[in-house]
Amino acid sequence: MENKSNTPKHTTQDKPEKKIDYGRELVMTFSNKSSLFSSKKIERFFIIYTLFGITISYIIYNIQIIKPLELIEIIAAWLAYAGYNSFQNYKDKKLDAAKSEGAPIEQLN
Repeated sequence: MENKSNTPKHTTQDKPEKKIDYGRELVMTFSNKSSLFSSKKIERFFIIYTLFGITISYIIYNIQIIKPLELIEIIAAWLAYAGYNSFQNYKDKKLDAAKSEGAPIEQLN
């Protein structure tokens, strides 16, 4: 007496999972080749954290002699960079939306 069940046998071959080399993908963002990551966002990430590290280092090193006006200048520079970065993000989203609609790039500028 054979035991026949109604469960189907798996006939598809299991595909090996493709492993992503994130280090290589990160390096490829700085080239002209296509990459998993957005090069603009990676560059902005490095810039903002480098500036943040420099700012914190400057404040820690000069905490005893820093004047309020210098601190205001640092804050103003950060606010100006934040405004610039927000404007660039808005411009990128606008460009991506227009590309998806099929508008010519010359009309977007």
